[in-house]
Amino acid sequence: MTPLRLALLERHYRTEGLSQNDAAKWLELLADTWTKREEGRPLVELAPLKELRGSTGESTTGGAAVAAAASAVVSKSRSDLFTVIDAFDVPTWWYDPGKKMFVKPFENDSIMSSAEAKSALFRHGEHFLLFGMLAQLEEGKLFIEDKAGSIELDFSTMADKHTSVNGLFTESCFALVDGFVEDGIFKVEEIGLPPPESREQTRNAFPNVNLFGGPQSLRTEAQLRAIEVANDNGIIVLSDVWLDKQETMDALHMLFDGFSHSTPPIAFIFIGDFSSKPFVPGSGETVQYRDNMTALGQLIAGFPEIARKSHFVFVPGNNDPWGQGALPKPPIAEFFTKRLGSRIANVSFTTNPCRIKYCTHEIVIFREDMLKRVRRNSVLPPTEGTEIVKHLVRTVIDQGHLCPLPQRICPIYWAYDHAMRLYPIPDVLILADRFDSYSINYEGCHCINPGSFSSGDFSFFMYYPIPKK
Repeated sequence: MTPLRLALLERHYRTEGLSQNDAAKWLELLADTWTKREEGRPLVELAPLKELRGSTGESTTGGAAVAAAASAVVSKSRSDLFTVIDAFDVPTWWYDPGKKMFVKPFENDSIMSSAEAKSALFRHGEHFLLFGMLAQLEEGKLFIEDKAGSIELDFSTMADKHTSVNGLFTESCFALVDGFVEDGIFKVEEIGLPPPESREQTRNAFPNVNLFGGPQSLRTEAQLRAIEVANDNGIIVLSDVWLDKQETMDALHMLFDGFSHSTPPIAFIFIGDFSSKPFVPGSGETVQYRDNMTALGQLIAGFPEIARKSHFVFVPGNNDPWGQGALPKPPIAEFFTKRLGSRIANVSFTTNPCRIKYCTHEIVIFREDMLKRVRRNSVLPPTEGTEIVKHLVRTVIDQGHLCPLPQRICPIYWAYDHAMRLYPIPDVLILADRFDSYSINYEGCHCINPGSFSSGDFSFFMYYPIPKK
């Protein structure tokens, strides 16, 4: 406090003839009155101090001033025990992180307030965590939207901070964005995928609901597990099996011959394309495609133990009959597969995608060049130094959907979108892609890509359910 203010206070209690004890009480009263009236604003000016001195008993003398003022404070404190505050009297305080104190953003002495109050309504500078779907509602502008509305996103703040991006974010992806609003635009500082729910959590929450599909087994889980242990011969997975290439047929002969000398595998999963070139309806390729399937049946029949004991599953690709169009894609028509099916004891010609339930294991199969399509439509580049396939797997699992792309890019039948969902997370997810083969374990799900059998080095995957390898 400056010498002028000290002199003013000293002159007051000496003029009034206050004792040292009364002077101390008067100073406490002075400070308390100012604090209550000005809500903690520092007392730094001389004029308010003079006015405050007068309001606390300048006209009275001695201890009577203190007693009168103290009585008023006590009386007021009793009224404070039950106070009704209407909405228009609620003080407006905002915390300023820069000043590290509460400040008044504007004066609210009238219902017809200024434009300043409207802009303050959106709390510029405050951080928010938003959850919604990424969408391009205007050309070249990305928004995040939910049922309540949408707001434009600006990722320049992320670029300035070199914020890491984990996952591949495309339109129609659900995302969590952290940032602040400035001039009606949400400045994104961080972006992330929604956290996945583990398979165990889902099963514990819905123990009696068959979300995966298929008939309910009459055996207990312990009995099914015992069957798995006794028959852990592995499941063979091959993708892009071009039956119109002699090299492919020779490689398949070698494969079957190798397994014919041991216990046959649990299953062979053949994933399209089954032709090196797109199928054109009405062309001379129709008969050739059917004959290629028949030749495969003859090849398998040449190994009776495998043809009798192993399951064979055929999943179509884009180049197979009527493979183009929306998802899910129908099975290859019986016209092409009847002769092949007649030579194998256990065979299924199924859709793309499809699901397989083997004892306690749940397997999801999807044939699509997802990595290329998702990367092409990503709105943010992923963090460098991380394997791109890890970004893809994380995106698919966290989104809980096999194809997190907008309908205009990858159309899906509206009534069957649920067939594309990954809830609960499966034990095995086969993302058959023409990218290099990989095997990644994420959130307890074994995600594999067998790679291209015919256009590569005839590689394939063999999955063992019990050790999950």
